[in-house]
Amino acid sequence: MASAYLNKTYSGDGDRRTFTVSVWVKCHAINSNEQSIFCAGDAANQRSELKINGSRKLTFFDYNSSFDAQLETNALLRDVNAWYHIVLKYDTTQVTSSDRIKLYLNGEEQSLSTSTIPAQNHQSYINLSSKTHRINQSAAGGDIGEYTMAHFHFIDGTAYDASAFGLTDS
Repeated sequence: MASAYLNKTYSGDGDRRTFTVSVWVKCHAINSNEQSIFCAGDAANQRSELKINGSRKLTFFDYNSSFDAQLETNALLRDVNAWYHIVLKYDTTQVTSSDRIKLYLNGEEQSLSTSTIPAQNHQSYINLSSKTHRINQSAAGGDIGEYTMAHFHFIDGTAYDASAFGLTDS
């Protein structure tokens, strides 16, 4: 269905310990395909990826032969009529392990069915200049998302929660 994607390899490293990703997605199909939102790395090893997995759960991981970090939400993204606001807050400088990576869906911090928390000061492959960064494509070049994407934001060096990207007017 969708085939548009962006990729870039940066000329210098950014902050690999602290960053934020915010994006809106509207799914087009309910199926078991992996759908990458944002990743950095290579196909075999050394990659970080935010995606909707085959179970329709939001997932983030850092992988280098094994998972240095792995989070998967309990929530399912299965409404093809809804826009989902997704925020990844990444800050491995935090002393408290549960504060190092957080996933938000529609403004709410998500409970996790899978959780491997990285060590303090762990460095993601996101912002590593030797790795290709991709929006809407996996590190292997596949897993293109079957969704519409809007308002993609990447904030280098600051970890924001979902409230930094909008407000509710009662």
